[in-house]
Amino acid sequence: MSKTIRIKSNAEIYAIQVILEGALEEHGDVDVVIKKHKNDLSGQQRKLYWMWIGILADNFGNEKDEFHVEMKKKFLVGIYCEHHDGFSDMVAAVRKVQHDDEETWRTLSAHIIKNISITDANVSEMREYLNLIDRFAVDNGVRLPLPADQGMDLKVYKR
Repeated sequence: MSKTIRIKSNAEIYAIQVILEGALEEHGDVDVVIKKHKNDLSGQQRKLYWMWIGILADNFGNEKDEFHVEMKKKFLVGIYCEHHDGFSDMVAAVRKVQHDDEETWRTLSAHIIKNISITDANVSEMREYLNLIDRFAVDNGVRLPLPADQGMDLKVYKR
């Protein structure tokens, strides 16, 4: 049994007492761990990302998913090469195939792009990705809304 409960106010303490009493009755001894809550900025970053992708796709006349793939190719692969162990070796191996067998290279490249995901990015990688996309937008004359404009945490992304 594992349960995480976020306490936001004193009013929730009674509910937690009831949960703990139930856990004791059902399981006997239990361990309770208390730690400071850490906001999941990456969730907010993903929300901002998809909003930006929609805006940019509309601006460039692309479908949202199509533009998402283009941004992954253009920026996310490089970030993952830099930060994810073994990823750059895999990309380098696929690039070697390009010279010998272009059809296999296209298939492998498409498979890599399809399977890398923004959900694998940590908060700082996602911030870097958003920064690159924002610069791309500015370079192409598109001004994207900031997180604060959307009522999001300012730490999600800073221009």
